[in-house]
This record gives sequence, structure tokens and C-alpha cells, in this order.
Amino acid sequence: MMDNEIKQIEIKVTELFRELGFEIVFINQEKIYKYKEYYHRFSFVGSLGGFVIESAMNRDEAEKNIYEDSDIFPISDSEELLNDIETILRKYYLI
Repeated sequence: MMDNEIKQIEIKVTELFRELGFEIVFINQEKIYKYKEYYHRFSFVGSLGGFVIESAMNRDEAEKNIYEDSDIFPISDSEELLNDIETILRKYYLI
């Protein structure tokens, strides 16, 4: 996957997080998605060949970089990927 494709997916996912009501905050100079008291990081992991959403239970954990892997999204086609991410966010993160 090319860097440009990864960047385009990241832009679309940021839009999706916003549409679903997540607030974008920056912690340790990194874009983090906040919903209620939870903090989520979305990033590409080359060794996994996909994207991962990691979660911290509160700001203190996020500041200390204590995230747990929550969901891994292998890259197949970007529209399917976005649909999968939206489904998971609605089902498990919007609590």
C-alpha cells in the first residue's frame, strides 16, 4: 500500500470519527479520538498490513501511552474498510 493511499484512508477515517461524534484532541503531538472519557488512536501498522484502533480508558493512560489493541482492520478495499470501521465503532465504541 502506498503512503498516499494510507493518508487518504486516514483522512476518511477522521471524517468518520467526527461524523460519529468523536472529538479530536492531540496528546503527545498525536491525533487522538475522544469519546466520553475514552481515548482512541487509529494508525497504520505495516507489519500487520492494516490499521489498528487502540484504546485508553482515560486521559492519564493516553498521556502515558498506555493503549490496548482493540481492533485490527486488514486492508482490502478502502470502501469496505471504512464500512467495517464504521460498523465496529457504532457497535462497540459508541457506548
